[in-house]
Amino acid sequence: FDFREVYWNSRLSEERVRLLDQVKPEDIILDLFAGVGAFACMCAKEGCEVYANDLNPAGAAAMRKNAETNRLDFEVYNLDARACVREFA
Repeated sequence: FDFREVYWNSRLSEERVRLLDQVKPEDIILDLFAGVGAFACMCAKEGCEVYANDLNPAGAAAMRKNAETNRLDFEVYNLDARACVREFA
């Protein structure tokens, strides 16, 4: 993917690891602002059920590609976060 078209912040890597330490395989994760899906991929690798969303179509496409590349299975949405939450209400 093209970093100019998606949100990526390498400074969040420690935060992702910190959060991942609190996740259990039986958890259900809803990431409303997932960007390219780094945290979503990490949670899926841990065995969580993951639903990831990003408003940016390029971000959603990058997430799908990242899931495929890493042989992970999780749902990707390309919605406004409020609309995504309504999908699960």
